[in-house]
Amino acid sequence: MSGGRQTDPSILGIVGELADLLGLAETVQRYLPTQRLKVRRRHSRLEKLLDSFNEALNDSRTALRVIATTVERHLAERGVAPSAESALSSRGEVLPRIGFVIPREELSIYRRGIEQLQAAIQKMTRIAFDLEATSTGVPDEVERYYKISLAGNSVLRSLRHVLDDHPESLPELVSNVDSYLLRCSKMLEERERWLEE
Repeated sequence: MSGGRQTDPSILGIVGELADLLGLAETVQRYLPTQRLKVRRRHSRLEKLLDSFNEALNDSRTALRVIATTVERHLAERGVAPSAESALSSRGEVLPRIGFVIPREELSIYRRGIEQLQAAIQKMTRIAFDLEATSTGVPDEVERYYKISLAGNSVLRSLRHVLDDHPESLPELVSNVDSYLLRCSKMLEERERWLEE
């Protein structure tokens, strides 16, 4: 043996076999397009999620309409603005509160409308998270669904506040939900236009 470095012939054989395997892998990819199948599955998942999101969006609109109709009808029947009451805060401050009369038999409809709205917006927010995850690699799409889920969380906090026996926040809630649903609709329309370009 000389003082130089020797190469084991079996290593060269392994390297050659690896090269063959890589060539075979390219051939397999040509005949079995696994990448294309993955992309197709991702597109299919996106479409299903968007369909579910649109269903939840329509459920939210329906629930919002029930709430707004119930409240507006009873405010209009009175012919006056909601009565302002005073309530004491935990610090002893006098806080203005509004009140409106809803017949006992319709109270459950009002409450159910709020609960359905909460469930629909929770569903929209969950789906927006899934859409965000599924859209990785398309920054505009990820940003779109991130904004939807972030705004949804804000609306859910307002809903919880009303459900925690704070009816004075209802007019603001109706306005916020209406704006949120309109924003979601516009974002989905933007997506459709983007796809058509």
